Amino acid sequence: MNLFAEQQPLPLDGKAYIGSIGYKGSDLISEKDDVLTFKDGKFYSATCKVWGFDGGQYSVEQSGDTIKFKALTSSEDHGQIEWEGTISGDEINATLTWTKERWWWTDAREEKWFRGNVK
Repeated sequence: MNLFAEQQPLPLDGKAYIGSIGYKGSDLISEKDDVLTFKDGKFYSATCKVWGFDGGQYSVEQSGDTIKFKALTSSEDHGQIEWEGTISGDEINATLTWTKERWWWTDAREEKWFRGNVK
């Protein structure tokens, strides 16, 4: 067994998706377009990077032509975002849940959706 053998890339590596974000339960778009990128086993959100959220490891589960993914991104100052989504063909539908624990006030929590297409 070779401990230094290259790992197989995940099936989403090298792909990017552009789309809109809105609050869960509403069809209204709440933020400008975002670009979600999968690269070298990590997941990135261009919009969230501005807030210090670096790339986080992602996992996939493939069933036929549909890929389900999960990722966790974190920011030292702004908490963490859990991402879950489904990709079918060129379309992506995902949810993101942002949480931030606070010692002086109620913990923050927002749930949003992301809908888009391959870039």
